[in-house]
Amino acid sequence: MEAAARPNRIGTGILFMILACSLFASMAAFGRDATERFDFMEVTFFRCFLAMVPVVAIGLGSSGFTSLRVKNWWLLIGLGVLMTATLCTYFISIHLLPLNDAIVLSFTNAPFMSLLSGPFLKEKVTLQRWAAVIGGFAGIIVIANPGGGGLFQLGTIAAVTSALCSAATWLLLRRWGTGETSVAITAWMLLVGSVITGLIMPFMWRAPFWEIADLRDWGVLIMVGLLGGFAQLPLSHAYRIAPTAAVAPFFYSCELFTFFIAWSVWGELPSWRTVIGCALIVGAAVFLGLHESLSARRTKRAAAQAA
Repeated sequence: MEAAARPNRIGTGILFMILACSLFASMAAFGRDATERFDFMEVTFFRCFLAMVPVVAIGLGSSGFTSLRVKNWWLLIGLGVLMTATLCTYFISIHLLPLNDAIVLSFTNAPFMSLLSGPFLKEKVTLQRWAAVIGGFAGIIVIANPGGGGLFQLGTIAAVTSALCSAATWLLLRRWGTGETSVAITAWMLLVGSVITGLIMPFMWRAPFWEIADLRDWGVLIMVGLLGGFAQLPLSHAYRIAPTAAVAPFFYSCELFTFFIAWSVWGELPSWRTVIGCALIVGAAVFLGLHESLSARRTKRAAAQAA
């Protein structure tokens, strides 16, 4: 199947990515609280099921039922399965690791997407993008501390697995998702996730959630779902309208929001490894962002002169 022509709105894609990251960081804080009381499969179910509420409401309010129409069902089912695996392993990681470390390790997806966007999407991977990829992986190695055994901890493995599943999800979306609306992609992915986790959840819960959840717990679960739903729309849109290698590094901005939340809520300060690793990652992202912005301006100026 031939892919449709892909849009190339880099600046707008970056803004949507930063908005998504602020919402995802807030969701991670509520998710960490939720995993202290509930099994990760229960948290994932509510994350998917409740996230459909804002997504479907926005879609119906803007374009009616046409916003939910799907052309490629197999693509949406595959994306839903990958998203479910991403979320399950993500909630395991934020339960087992310090929040800052879990979020930074989830950034493994961005270097992989930048690297694979060349052979998979036929997008040009420049020397500047290679530099950003190397800088991102260097930061991850510093944080994971493979020499100290941290690379093989369950929390670390879960975080990297989540990142790999996330990378596969967004590469598929970028490759074949241009014919679908952002609302349709997000809504049907969440529906697939809700069905999968809803079927598995009864076999894995610590106790039925309705027996142990008080009013505060319900509030936490609701916020996990709603924040996740509002975050996925700008995230999906960013990857649809801009080159993967250009917007993926800005997913690192999520750590800046996470630093503040972890410190203000739990008094949790990042380790020196996390600080150095994050500096490498964010530095690579800023470098690439500046390069992409300048390249886009030069291309636009040259096109205008030619016209």
